[in-house]
Amino acid sequence: MVLLEALSGGLPVLATDVCGYAFHVSRAGAGTILATPFDQEECNHVAREMLRSDDRERWSANGVAYAAREDLYSCHTRAVERIEQAVEKKLRVGRVES
Repeated sequence: MVLLEALSGGLPVLATDVCGYAFHVSRAGAGTILATPFDQEECNHVAREMLRSDDRERWSANGVAYAAREDLYSCHTRAVERIEQAVEKKLRVGRVES
């Protein structure tokens, strides 16, 4: 969620490709995604380059625009709804079999 908050706040994001929200950064064009396996020296280098990059303003604008058009925060509510639906279905099936 921290990545989404940074993205929507206009902060360029540096993350690894194994982070669950990295795809949002890629889709938004709001930063850089490091490939696995993780390498600290590479991360340090990329972070330094990002701080100096002329792309900072573009990454920022892309993140804010992406957050404005995408539904980034209802995923937890949808997950709960799907779990509840699955449980209700299982309970109904259990009643029919009894």
